[in-house]
Amino acid sequence: MSLCSLAHIPTVFEIGYMIPENKEEGLIYGYHSWVKVFIPNIGWMPVDISEADKHPELKEYYFGNLDFNRVCLSRGKNFIYPVVKQNGKIIHQYDLKIIFKKLNN
Repeated sequence: MSLCSLAHIPTVFEIGYMIPENKEEGLIYGYHSWVKVFIPNIGWMPVDISEADKHPELKEYYFGNLDFNRVCLSRGKNFIYPVVKQNGKIIHQYDLKIIFKKLNN
């Protein structure tokens, strides 16, 4: 996002969760984030550098594609964990347990 900002290329930060492909149900530990970059004459292109780093064999895929096993909960700089604010200051942050279960069709 920083490099795109310097080049005046619009970006959008997205945050959510990745659902494990190899499990039917369970807890999701932590969030995942990625970016969408606006390319003139093409549109918004997703980029997931952390997944590309984890899977070098798929690095070209993650520069233009996202896998299907993710859920976007927020766009922009918003966080996904609920908080209580008083006078603009966070006074309590809640811990969430995110549980998934794949449904059989």
